Amino acid sequence: MNNKIAYLEPADILLSINVTDLKKAEKFWVEDLGFQRGWDKGLKDGWLEIEMHVKGLIIGLNRVKEEEFVKEETRINIAVKDIEIAKEFLEKKGIKTTKIRTIPRILKIMAVFDPDENAISLVEGLEKYRI
Repeated sequence: MNNKIAYLEPADILLSINVTDLKKAEKFWVEDLGFQRGWDKGLKDGWLEIEMHVKGLIIGLNRVKEEEFVKEETRINIAVKDIEIAKEFLEKKGIKTTKIRTIPRILKIMAVFDPDENAISLVEGLEKYRI
């Protein structure tokens, strides 16, 4: 096992926001606020990215069902090269993590928690969508 986590470089900062209607959310972010539509190959699966004016800062709009929606649930997503190595490394340090969730052929994701129990997602596979 490595003794540190390998992050992707150059790094993007990807914040995700749960929304119940992607079309309305896209209108708000693109037409109303004036940001650019970004990666959109995940529309059928409920994912659209919005490119911010700060290079490397991306807002991911994540469609959820009405009953799953929680207001103000924003997540910081940090891209890693190997999520299993990251999980093992962090757990050895006593940092709380969740089970790794796999979205087949897309990515692997898990949450880690800061000292205040704020969840931060580590994600393997984001680099596939930046090419």
